[in-house]
Formats: sequence, C-alpha cells, structure tokens
Amino acid sequence: MAVGDVVNDVGADNVILDFQPAAGIEAVITSFGSDGGTVPISLYDGTNRSLCEAAPMLNIKMFVNNSNYMRIPNAGAGKFNNFTGIQIK
Repeated sequence: MAVGDVVNDVGADNVILDFQPAAGIEAVITSFGSDGGTVPISLYDGTNRSLCEAAPMLNIKMFVNNSNYMRIPNAGAGKFNNFTGIQIK
C-alpha cells in the first residue's frame, strides 16, 4: 500500500474488528459504523484499550500505527462493524 490509499474493512458476523497497520505504516480512520447499535471504538496496544467514542456511526479522525491501533468489539449476532480511512505514511 502507499500514502493516500484507502484502508477499510467490514468485520465478520459478531467478531472483534482490529485494524493494526504494518510496522512503519500510519493511517487515519475517518469513519466508523455498526449495524449493532451503540458500539465503542478504542485505541488498543495489545493489552490496554482507551475508549474513544461509542456510537452506531461516527465521522472521526483516529490516527493509528502498529503500536497503537484501532479495536471495535463485537456488535452481537448478525451484526457487522466497519471502518474506512486513508494511509498517511
């Protein structure tokens, strides 16, 4: 991937959705959505998580890298989470 490329994903049914860029890569997440109601989105370092916001849909600016990345918990059976953003480094 290169600077300016889109990063996005739709999580599988009822699973945790993590986005952890490769080492040396940075991205900004610009939008998050869930059809599972209010779901928290957080920065995560593999051990600790810091809640950023909880909502069914957010327009955000969350900067992530390989050390501090995005985590969205499962939304429940039959529910799917998603995000989109841009690679910046």
